[in-house]
Amino acid sequence: EAVDLDNSALNDDINDRAYFAAIAYNNGGLKLAATYDTTSYQVENADTDSGNEYMLAASYNFGPVAIGAGYDRTKFFTQDVRKTWRVTAAAPITANDTIGLSYSRGSVDIDEGETYKAKGWGLSYSHAMSKRTNVYATYGQMSQDNELNNTKYSFALADSYERAFRVGMRHFF
Repeated sequence: EAVDLDNSALNDDINDRAYFAAIAYNNGGLKLAATYDTTSYQVENADTDSGNEYMLAASYNFGPVAIGAGYDRTKFFTQDVRKTWRVTAAAPITANDTIGLSYSRGSVDIDEGETYKAKGWGLSYSHAMSKRTNVYATYGQMSQDNELNNTKYSFALADSYERAFRVGMRHFF
């Protein structure tokens, strides 16, 4: 049975339409990217007929430091809107080691005129073991208005931690 974002049952014979587009540019130290997606409900008597999301990102590597920024906006099927922006910085500390810092803020504008906010930051360390393999450690924390907890608008996964530490290994294929 189909389920919507609030976990309530939907009609089984839905026929949604989804479209996605992305573009990226990379030249020297400059990187730019943009995405857009939209989904349209094809269900009779739906409260609304579509939702969409777009994301914009840019970064520039100055050599001793790379900085970046991003923005995304999601319009839910309910006409509610979630907006997020972020800034990042990363710097090599040796030929194989990099540290990074990020900060983000977001808001959810509810159709009834209410606005709820969230913010977070993160710190990361990465060590390149080879051209395609690295190990990493990250720490991050976030906070959001209590009204967003365990809802489809949450900036965090349901019942997740406000602070998290992660270590791992990545291999790029």
